[in-house]
Amino acid sequence: MTTSVQQDSSTPPPAIHVHQLSFRYRSANEDDTSPKTSTEEASAPSTIEDISFTLPAGELLLIAGPSGSGKSTLIKCLNGLIPNSYKGVLSGEIQLQGHTTKGLKLRDLAHYIGTMLQDPISRSWAAPWNRRSPLAWRTWPCLVPRCASV
Repeated sequence: MTTSVQQDSSTPPPAIHVHQLSFRYRSANEDDTSPKTSTEEASAPSTIEDISFTLPAGELLLIAGPSGSGKSTLIKCLNGLIPNSYKGVLSGEIQLQGHTTKGLKLRDLAHYIGTMLQDPISRSWAAPWNRRSPLAWRTWPCLVPRCASV
């Protein structure tokens, strides 16, 4: 089912609209051509399930939770790494600036959204002094919706 975010002509579409998004990574014994059985589905539970939200243009959204709760998986779905680079079972809909992401390649999605590490300098080989900090090697992905008009 495809949903459409209703907007009047003077209101810009939301930066991100997610409707009933679910994703389950492919298990080790699955490939793209093998039929999905209930045993395989039980062995690989959904990482994210039935997530819906709308992020208006110009607003910020914090995605927080414990390790393994699906934060990175959600971001991979939003920036297109899932399903383009990570395989599994994806359902639901994602719209970026009013455009559905279904069927778009990573290069096409780059017009709408990008991913930036929270502290890219600490990941650089050129900043070895940062290794003394307890947070030096911890990074959190951050989605950056691109502006509709430049």
